[in-house]
Amino acid sequence: MKKLTYFLLLTTIIFISSCSSCSNKENKDKDDFDIPTEFEEHLTGKDTAEVKEMVAVFIEHLKNERYYDAAGMLYRFENDGSSRYPRLYNNEDIERFVKVHKMLPVEDYEIEYMRFREKETNEVCISIIMKRGETKDKDNKSKIFLNPIYHNNQWCLVTNDTFHGTNTVVPVAKRDSMTKVYQDQQKIPEIPPKR
Repeated sequence: MKKLTYFLLLTTIIFISSCSSCSNKENKDKDDFDIPTEFEEHLTGKDTAEVKEMVAVFIEHLKNERYYDAAGMLYRFENDGSSRYPRLYNNEDIERFVKVHKMLPVEDYEIEYMRFREKETNEVCISIIMKRGETKDKDNKSKIFLNPIYHNNQWCLVTNDTFHGTNTVVPVAKRDSMTKVYQDQQKIPEIPPKR
């Protein structure tokens, strides 16, 4: 009888733990990151094109060693105690940016993905080719994350800078899938809306 009681108790524990792991898995699969936000649903191809153009201009400045021009395009978030608002880089921010980016040459770039969520919660992941590899060598690459924000009816670029309160938007585990989604979207010609 004791063996039967232990067996039933063990079976019950295993059953309960397996059910709880199933419910945890279901919650993880229904990650709200995959559900479009109201802000995303109102975006158009025009928004994507504007952000892509800003990124292209920014990277061209870096490629052509116009570091001050690139820094002049950037905003950072500032807190006034009760709220957070974007403001253009100040002289100190610009000098810090220029000092760092003078050491990082840019030969070319590729947007890995663009992810829009909210007015101030968006991300562009850019793969920077710092130096092309010789013959069979790999290219020397780095990544830059920019946070485009929609402020005063226009798009602005905010650098991903934890010191000033911006962080990456896309979870690390989802970056590869975001890259694939973005690449697939680039292959499909945009269909103009019906009038």
